[in-house]
Amino acid sequence: MPAMRGHAARLAWTLWVVCLALALLNLVLNVVEPASLDPLLPRPFPPPVAVLQFALVMAFPTVGALIDSRQPSNPIGWLECGSTLCEALWTTAGSYARYGVLGRIVGRAERLDLSNPKAGFE
Repeated sequence: MPAMRGHAARLAWTLWVVCLALALLNLVLNVVEPASLDPLLPRPFPPPVAVLQFALVMAFPTVGALIDSRQPSNPIGWLECGSTLCEALWTTAGSYARYGVLGRIVGRAERLDLSNPKAGFE
């Protein structure tokens, strides 16, 4: 049983690190290009709100990792880690997509033409 607990703790904290990296990447994208923010967020996006949002996003995987490292058979911790990982992937992918549509991706010479369905396939 202690071996399972060690593996579960390692997995839980690895999920926490991945969530942290995605949240930081999302924050950097939003600072570099404010237009990459979710359109439903207030404009301008004040720094205290960004810090609060980051803290709230990281609260769930932190609690989940703490629960999982102590009680690996408890599904609540895994649900918190997994749902936050999905949310972090979704929000970071959305910010990166908006960043890419603006033509700011390194190596892209022209902006993505969404009006042409065959753009990029020639």
